[in-house]
Amino acid sequence: MGRPAKAPKLKEPVKLRQRERNDGVQSLYLDIYYKGIRKTEYLKLYLVPEKTQADRNANKRTMEIAKRMQAQRIMSLQKHDVLDFETIRMSGMTLEDWLTKYDNEDITLSKSAFINRQKAHKWMTKFLKETFRPDITVVEVDKDFCRAFTKFLLDAKSDATHKKDDQSLHQSTVHNYIATISAAMNKAVRDGIIDANPFAMLEAKEKVAKKDEEREFLTMDELRILMDTPIDHYSMKQAFLFSCFTGLRISDIIKLTWDDIKTSADGRTQYVRTKMEKTDEYVTVPLSKEALKWMPEKTDNPLVFYDLPKSRNTRNKSVKNWMAAAGITKKITYHSSRHTFATLMLTLGGDLYTTSKLLGHANVHTTEIYAKIIDKKKIETVNLLDNMFGGDN
Repeated sequence: MGRPAKAPKLKEPVKLRQRERNDGVQSLYLDIYYKGIRKTEYLKLYLVPEKTQADRNANKRTMEIAKRMQAQRIMSLQKHDVLDFETIRMSGMTLEDWLTKYDNEDITLSKSAFINRQKAHKWMTKFLKETFRPDITVVEVDKDFCRAFTKFLLDAKSDATHKKDDQSLHQSTVHNYIATISAAMNKAVRDGIIDANPFAMLEAKEKVAKKDEEREFLTMDELRILMDTPIDHYSMKQAFLFSCFTGLRISDIIKLTWDDIKTSADGRTQYVRTKMEKTDEYVTVPLSKEALKWMPEKTDNPLVFYDLPKSRNTRNKSVKNWMAAAGITKKITYHSSRHTFATLMLTLGGDLYTTSKLLGHANVHTTEIYAKIIDKKKIETVNLLDNMFGGDN
């Protein structure tokens, strides 16, 4: 009886190879041969001549990375056709490289959205460095990684120059950064690189909710007091009160030009038509008599509020001192003028949809927070009646 035939030896579809450069450095690449199709992928990984122990350690680390990429390509070949080589190649992309690609994808983003992506990426880079995982790939990100990153952000201290060094990141900031990274992982799902977003797999209690912020605003009585209170920079008083009656942010006030002030077809109504700095979207706001009252007289300068202090710190200090002089103890910043406009509109009977459009909100749900504020104030006012007439009925 003859020997049983040997099972055919399966050829490895992805082989790790080396190619020596003129300087003696070995460039690593993958030789992929699958279903009669050959692909070559240079890994941008290099082995240096081993002259010291440090060289040997570095080469060992490099080979570990290369072999991990080789294993990932083999796994990807089982999921994707070899003709879809771009997806196979991206499956081995590091998270760092993927976020860079995501930051620079060819889509229209508002300035603030782009900055938020960059900030979230920066914090991820810090996390990867501190956890010694700079080479983790997109497909290796799992729930444990997501939990660790979430904890890292919650424990992190802000490095913003205008904040104290020991100040923690705001809960809403942590929420936004995680949402940004999660969106990048969703893009990886859509591109077929991973099957599911690991951030979405976390339980509700593990996720960081976006905390409702206390939005301070001024009442009509407080506005009247401010109008009669002197300020160190009169242009700040004009700009702040103009924002209270238009809802424009300081970033839009600074760049507001006389060309942005339009007159309607009836020849009587004036309005602002400007592209918002934060969202890069246009907003149209009719100007009430109160708003016009605080708009400076037109000059040869193309800017309406050309005389504002250049320094943000100076502007903030001016508002703070003005509030103190008026006896207003609320924590009022310039942005509170926008909150004041929103609450004024709703208090005076404006509907949510119209108020949302005046504020330039993309979604009416963003405006609903002001409606909740109004309801809360109504309840607090009604509760003032409690126990005023003594005893229970």
